[in-house]
Amino acid sequence: MIALDEREIDRGDVHGLADAYRALHGAPAGHALQPSARVHGVTFGQPPAVAGDLWAMHVGRVYGRGGPVRAEARDLDGQFALIRGDREGRVEVLSDPLAMQALYVAATPERLYVSTSALALARHLRRPLDPLGARSFLRTGTLFGELTAFDGVRRVDPATILRVGPGGLERSTYWSPALDPAVRRLSLESTVKHCLEALVETGRERLGGREGLWADLTGGFDSRLLCLALSAGDVAFSTTTRGSSDAPDVRIAREIAELRRWDWTHHPPLDGQGAAVAELLMPAAAWGNGALDALQLTEVLWMQRENGRRGRSLVSGGGGEHLRHYASSHELLRLGRTTKFNLERFVDLRLVGPEDTSVFAQDPTAEVRDDALRRLRERAAPFSGEVNTFQLDVLYAYKSMGHFGAYCSAGQAYLEPELPFYWRPVLTAALSARDRYRTQRILTRHMIAALDPRVAALPTERGGPAEPWRVGNVHRFAPYYARLGRNVALRTVRRRLNPGASNPGSASRVVPTRVALAAHLRDRGVLTPATMRTAAFYRPQALDRLVDAALRPGFGGWSQLGRIATLELVARATESDGG
Repeated sequence: MIALDEREIDRGDVHGLADAYRALHGAPAGHALQPSARVHGVTFGQPPAVAGDLWAMHVGRVYGRGGPVRAEARDLDGQFALIRGDREGRVEVLSDPLAMQALYVAATPERLYVSTSALALARHLRRPLDPLGARSFLRTGTLFGELTAFDGVRRVDPATILRVGPGGLERSTYWSPALDPAVRRLSLESTVKHCLEALVETGRERLGGREGLWADLTGGFDSRLLCLALSAGDVAFSTTTRGSSDAPDVRIAREIAELRRWDWTHHPPLDGQGAAVAELLMPAAAWGNGALDALQLTEVLWMQRENGRRGRSLVSGGGGEHLRHYASSHELLRLGRTTKFNLERFVDLRLVGPEDTSVFAQDPTAEVRDDALRRLRERAAPFSGEVNTFQLDVLYAYKSMGHFGAYCSAGQAYLEPELPFYWRPVLTAALSARDRYRTQRILTRHMIAALDPRVAALPTERGGPAEPWRVGNVHRFAPYYARLGRNVALRTVRRRLNPGASNPGSASRVVPTRVALAAHLRDRGVLTPATMRTAAFYRPQALDRLVDAALRPGFGGWSQLGRIATLELVARATESDGG
């Protein structure tokens, strides 16, 4: 808590915010810091760092010569929230380069309140729900940039410094993504070598010697590449996979782990444990900061709590998409050939997809879409002279604050998560690769094959191997293109028959734990319109029908129901109303 005027801070105000955080997150006793009459803080977990007249409080790993206290802002890297200053009352509030670790602020004329918990700020300051933030979450399931679910509570944007001193509050940016022209001139072979060096050596430097390190392993490309890179850097780790035993992700991850002789832990679905998982619902709502589906997050936190008994660190493959043209796949005919791109198509593909909105009192799609377009245009503006693929990668990383960043922040409940593909050297190498190397996963495939051809030859959950194309293995890619064709055909048919319908992705799967959670929430009035704080957002009869459908086989609306339940849970946790 930082004073914006000359008055001293009331200790009761500080303890009130700390108590709100503790009540929501179940945190133990905190470490208090009072470097001056105008600055008071409390950390839960890692104690403050003090060096002479300088001090720092942080969450997550801060990389940079001099550490969190003395490192120059331009050199900072990692996923962290950092507050530091001196005994004279000068303070810096810094987000990490991509703002993957959530950091929130709320201001009054006299005070700047800072926390890694949006809910703690809303609860302490009695802030109501923000109608636009709430509708954006309900419609898209994500909140990126400064927007949150609470009025007057804002998330700090990437690489931002908020300075408080004699001149008041100032804002600046200490880093921006940039292309490396030398890398764009490299051959494919040299590009593979450069990107691997960035990933392997940065991982070796930052994770080497780390005890109790977990690495997510799935049947896809990104986690496979990351685990191989860690192994190449002599980093010790154990792998972990979540899902049904017969799921492609699990079967392939097991095969990779056995081939590489990696320690592997499988977490099956929590069938029949709905009551036990229900205990994590409110913690999931709090740690997700009202920006993640709490029903889904409870299962993730359960797994992370179990892993946390053996180790505290976790790395995942989030952000590996930047090694391929995932963010700009809709620009196929002009990839890397112009500075122009179709932002509307990007938003419709990556944020505001088709969905049945009949449950809402008013369809929020137009409002949410317009706001997303406005904020993404502002984010892209400084990079308007760059090639379109680079601009779209910048926007995808910004949007990912609300996905990879939200999960990274939520994981702080039981672990210390990191996203190596969002470390600055790794991201810069990926974005600087020639555009034609990133199409069709060419770069990713060659990187995996360079680390271990045997692992590259194993199938992926999408069908086909993870190895590069060759004349002798073309037939092995047939399952991938067959699946791709089926999916395109199904999407086309669904959109023609019912343009506003959701993708019934989970309709074919049995999810007994979520059924139990839905019943648990309905029985406690969390999903009953007559007793909901957020009832004004919905049509009561339509919501009742949605909840009833969730308790029957074949339900495909789990994502939408999860968002509705989450918003109600955070409203109750913070005693907020809105709609």
